[in-house]
Amino acid sequence: MDQAEVGVNVDENDNNIEDELNELNERCQKMRENDPDISQIEYFYEVVSDETLQRICDSLQDNTVVDWILMEGCSVTSKGCCALGEMLEKNHRLRHIVLNTNRNMGLEGITALMEGLAKNNKLETIMLEDVDFHGAQGSLTAVANALERNIILKEISMGRNNLGGDEFKDFAFSLRNNKSLLSIELGQCQLGDTDVEILFESIEKHPSLVRVDLTGNLLTSAISESLARLLRRNTILQDIAITTNALGPVGAENIAVALETNQTLKKLIMGRNEIGEAGAKAFGRSLPKMRGLRELFLASNNLAAEALEAITVGMKDNTSLHSIRLGNGDGGTPIPPDIMKKVKFYERRNKLGWSTLNQSRTTLPSGLWAEILGKLGSEEDPSMLHFFLTEAAGNIFEV
Repeated sequence: MDQAEVGVNVDENDNNIEDELNELNERCQKMRENDPDISQIEYFYEVVSDETLQRICDSLQDNTVVDWILMEGCSVTSKGCCALGEMLEKNHRLRHIVLNTNRNMGLEGITALMEGLAKNNKLETIMLEDVDFHGAQGSLTAVANALERNIILKEISMGRNNLGGDEFKDFAFSLRNNKSLLSIELGQCQLGDTDVEILFESIEKHPSLVRVDLTGNLLTSAISESLARLLRRNTILQDIAITTNALGPVGAENIAVALETNQTLKKLIMGRNEIGEAGAKAFGRSLPKMRGLRELFLASNNLAAEALEAITVGMKDNTSLHSIRLGNGDGGTPIPPDIMKKVKFYERRNKLGWSTLNQSRTTLPSGLWAEILGKLGSEEDPSMLHFFLTEAAGNIFEV
């Protein structure tokens, strides 16, 4: 049986209700019997009635095969959510549940779902994007209570919800007692500096969290001091996405300086933050001292040539960056070709590893020195010379 064809809706207005009921009953029976061909339940933007969802949940209580439920945009109601919560208390197989864009789950439904999550010992991912937490006041507190009790969940995604305010404090504080989460996605949640400051304080000593996504919120340069403090004190985080905010040049400088001593963050996504020339130059000054960062995204900050050159100069003495993105997007100022060539070289050089390049420079064929030096104009950077020699076809510059 095709995994993507598990579901059949029961609709009292359907002329074929008897056939659909029979088909649903047959499939639910197979799930009760742990049919190995049914490992996923997928509905995508089709209405899933309360009755259908109840039958599915009943068949999953003792199921040991199905590990994924996708019900995105399916008009799941409070009653349906209660059925899911009851099932989660008893099921010991499910790993992932996606309930994005179900805006009628209500306080009662979300509370029941979170109660099931708190008692579940297998679920690793729950996605609750665009479910109207704001319209179901108290539901974010229910999430907080579940996170304090659950010891297994690794990823929670709540993007595209209005989460700013007092209840968000409950959520943030709950993370101080959580020990399992690896990733939190809070993009487009209308979070302000005060909200995120509490979040950063709460995850400062989190033992497992490696990724936080705060894309598209209401953050300004004021939050950069809290983020800088987090980067100085936290030794677990590896990936922060904070693009499409308004951190500006001051925010860029605070973060860049903090990254001079941070050894664990591997990826920073900070595009569309209006960092300007001053912010770009701040990164340029700090890049030679950064030793942990592997990926830096500063795209769509509309950086002029002078700002881009400052970053390129900083990259010359950086040994860690494997990828940097500086493009200005559609309609923005294009990156000058000479700067792009340098950026690509420094990326590839760092991927090869400085120590290897420096050790091997003494083995270069002596007959090629004059030609290479003529192209580069200096022999002060032996790793660069080695790069051009090993790139026989001249992939970046013509040799």
